[in-house]
Amino acid sequence: MLAALGAGRADAISLAGPSLTQLLDKAQDPSVERVVKYTEPTSFKGYPAFVIRKEDADFMMAFNAKLNAFIGMPEHLALSASSAL
Repeated sequence: MLAALGAGRADAISLAGPSLTQLLDKAQDPSVERVVKYTEPTSFKGYPAFVIRKEDADFMMAFNAKLNAFIGMPEHLALSASSAL
């Protein structure tokens, strides 16, 4: 993730606090800035994300179409309920 950030393939990354701390501690990269004044919403339950390269626009459109078709379906709702998302 940090390599993609440094190479300009990603503009930002977001992880849970402990995961981000571990990643940054291991990398020891002074060119990476951590936002520390971020306040999570009080209703925060987790916001899963997928990373797709900027140049893969066709793939991203196809992925989003499949994802949008899946969201709200019974299988999606069952998976979400079982993982507290």
